[in-house]
Amino acid sequence: ASVWGVSSVLGPLLGGLIVANVHWAWVFWFNVPFGVVALLGLGRFLREKVRTTGAKVDVVGAGLLLLGVSGLMVLLNLGGRLEAGQRWALAAVVLAALVALGRHLWVRQGGILPVDLWRDGLILLANLSAFVAGVVMIGLISYAPPYVQGVMGYAPLVAGFALSTMSLGWPVASSIAGRLLIPLGPANTARIGGAAGAVGGLMYLLLRPELGPGWVAAASFFVGVAMGFINTSSIVTIQATVTWERRASATAANLLMRLVGNSVGA
Repeated sequence: ASVWGVSSVLGPLLGGLIVANVHWAWVFWFNVPFGVVALLGLGRFLREKVRTTGAKVDVVGAGLLLLGVSGLMVLLNLGGRLEAGQRWALAAVVLAALVALGRHLWVRQGGILPVDLWRDGLILLANLSAFVAGVVMIGLISYAPPYVQGVMGYAPLVAGFALSTMSLGWPVASSIAGRLLIPLGPANTARIGGAAGAVGGLMYLLLRPELGPGWVAAASFFVGVAMGFINTSSIVTIQATVTWERRASATAANLLMRLVGNSVGA
């Protein structure tokens, strides 16, 4: 969770530098060596005793999920550039795909998304909190640097620093949360993150240009602390609640909710 937190904040900053100083295409080529190293590392060091069960990949569910979520991403990102008829047509396709996906998952329990697990109140709250965390995170990434640069009048480097404090609070909080999960329990650990998020949100609510980038940096730090506590608690709770063979799909569902929250928040 710490690595993900740092990457998710530093990635957009590096992307901005690459686009501004090199070429936009290198945003994509930049990822290739990291992917190769990751594949080699997983092949070399990941060792698990996997029990074969004969389960098949849910191809239909995966296809419907791809169609529904991809269409939703296009609608959210490019909807303003489309004509009204195109927007309605795309929205209809997205709705039909998601409805068909829901029906498919209801009939086939344990498909690409374990919807039956959402009946568990703890998993439901963990997934909803991941969605809200995704909205908040991308909101700050999209909003804070332009505000510091465009409204406060500071250099792009200062604007990036004001946001990067989120990546400082996130890994620290993730490490602390991992140690508190057992003695405090997942709910109380997540509540600490909620309190930190409320502080950061209140600071952003009171933001004025004359307060300067230091105020933005402090608010971003508190939000990063909130993300570290909430996301770590959510993922560990989900993985501890489900059986081993459903751990991957349950974790993926939580991450999907965070990504959907990113798009909705943007």
